[in-house]
Amino acid sequence: MKFTDHLWQQISPIYQKILSNPFCVELASGQLSQERFHFYIQQDAHYLMHYSRALALIAGRSHTPQMIDIFLNFALDSIAAKRRLYNTFLPEGYCDSSPNLSTACIVYPRYLIATATTASLEEAIASVVPCFWLYREVGHHVGSQMGDDNPYLLWKSTYSSQKYSDDTDKLIAILDEIADKSSNSTLARIEDTFKDCSQFEWQFWNDAYYMHYFQKNSVNNAICAA
Repeated sequence: MKFTDHLWQQISPIYQKILSNPFCVELASGQLSQERFHFYIQQDAHYLMHYSRALALIAGRSHTPQMIDIFLNFALDSIAAKRRLYNTFLPEGYCDSSPNLSTACIVYPRYLIATATTASLEEAIASVVPCFWLYREVGHHVGSQMGDDNPYLLWKSTYSSQKYSDDTDKLIAILDEIADKSSNSTLARIEDTFKDCSQFEWQFWNDAYYMHYFQKNSVNNAICAA
């Protein structure tokens, strides 16, 4: 069994939670409100900006020209995806340079940047795999249930292209190659990172449906009370 097959088994319950989340269920049926969908697009665009930075940081830490090229291209593709999200799914003339962010959209990007900066390169690469992999699988599942009259049909094309699938496979293969050369302690850290980021992915979908805004004051109060 490949190491990434083991990782997928470990996060399979999280994947199932994402599929059963009301956001994905209503997105597939076309019953998702535009308010929730626009909130999600704002969050996703903000996330992709920081995700591209994490990918660029990994490129800067990579040891071979091939790896540098791969992760820089991933970073550029993420920036392009952000532009497509805004241009395709938000109302014409929409502009919000500082949208209200969900808890996941603040905590998850910070985790990615911190991991890409201070953790081992193996953990840094593991941190960016769940986004690629889970989005591909969720996109296929949700897209397969969408009817021709679904108002969000264009969303399916964002994550169902052959290029996106090929890039996902490429990233998974890189992680397997790294795992083959890693010690048991490194593999354990890779697994923990992979699980953490998969959980963040679920929280991202959940926050999008319930429109959970980050409450700075409540966090500060909790810290003071501790």
